[in-house]
Amino acid sequence: MTDKDTSLGNYELKEPIFQHFDPNGNPFGAPFGSRYAKHNVSWKRGQSIPNFYQRRARGELLPYTSFQKFISNGERSGYAKIRNSAGWSTEDKLATYTSDAYVLSYDQIVDAYTPISPESYLQAAAGQIYERGFDALTFFAELPETIKMFADVVKKIRNFKAKAFKYARQLAKRQTIRTASEIERLVSDLWLEARYGWRTLGYDIRDFDEMLQADWSRKRFTERVGTTYLSSEETYLTHVGYGGTSTIRRLIQLSQGIRGSVCADFTPSKLRFNPFITGWEVVPYSFVVDWVVGIGDALSAASFLATVDAYTGSYGWVCDVDITEELVGHSFDTGNSGPLSMSMSQQIHWEIRLPSRVPIRPFVRLNFNAAKAADLAAMAKQLVLR
Repeated sequence: MTDKDTSLGNYELKEPIFQHFDPNGNPFGAPFGSRYAKHNVSWKRGQSIPNFYQRRARGELLPYTSFQKFISNGERSGYAKIRNSAGWSTEDKLATYTSDAYVLSYDQIVDAYTPISPESYLQAAAGQIYERGFDALTFFAELPETIKMFADVVKKIRNFKAKAFKYARQLAKRQTIRTASEIERLVSDLWLEARYGWRTLGYDIRDFDEMLQADWSRKRFTERVGTTYLSSEETYLTHVGYGGTSTIRRLIQLSQGIRGSVCADFTPSKLRFNPFITGWEVVPYSFVVDWVVGIGDALSAASFLATVDAYTGSYGWVCDVDITEELVGHSFDTGNSGPLSMSMSQQIHWEIRLPSRVPIRPFVRLNFNAAKAADLAAMAKQLVLR
């Protein structure tokens, strides 16, 4: 592989404030901090694979290569002409608030927006390749509970109806209510049974059908796993200067997608018998632990590494940051006056891909949503109302 590095920088200045720029496109050696009218920084770095198309045509398993791209576009405008009671005045054609200038450099973007444990998505992608086929051992281990679930379904529905009628009679006669907690427990039982009994059974049926329909002559598989984060943060800053105190509104909007990818030469098993994974699956509340610490993902990744013929993997992210600042108010000190305005915007795009081996250590990663919050509430009621 050969390293390829390209850079591009283009600056449009209303006045020649800066003469030099560092490799990231940030000015240095300037007399006025980070004052500018417009800026554009764009560069990309990566690796190329010699004879890529020919090797791909031959069916080679080509490695993921490193790649990084950074783009920053910004614009600042403003004007200030402040007069005091003695008649003295000062004029600033950019009104830049240099001490509070919020222009993120590449290094600041790396510090602020590098995600925590992005390798966990690479691990999850490897686990999904391994988990093709039907997990027969776990199915048979849970089969007694499945049979019991079928046997008890009519009984539980009848019991729920009886408790509900009893509860209604107690309310109508204004008697001491003793049935409400029993109904709450029944509702919790039915909710958890639906989520982790019937829903799981549905997944097993789907997996078994996919196993029957799959093309088992296939030997190369690619999986991608990831997530996307969106956030918006608004803050207000104060700045002493220009004959008074300014209030500046700052808005930062973030969109970040994180992905892990694996391409592997792998022969999956139609019927899987993995005692380590099944042993973890049958531990009570192991699925709750997996919401916080991905032990299940680590076991699947380790099993993938033990059985795969060859693979290549990577993880990375795409980060878009939009920053705006605007002067929304200014309180002049006594005797000062004059027109004052300032606005700033910066749009940043940062993407990166990092080749990596599949890790096998469990990662701490919160995997939680509204349905799982309801699950926790139902489990808590079960424990309290027993």
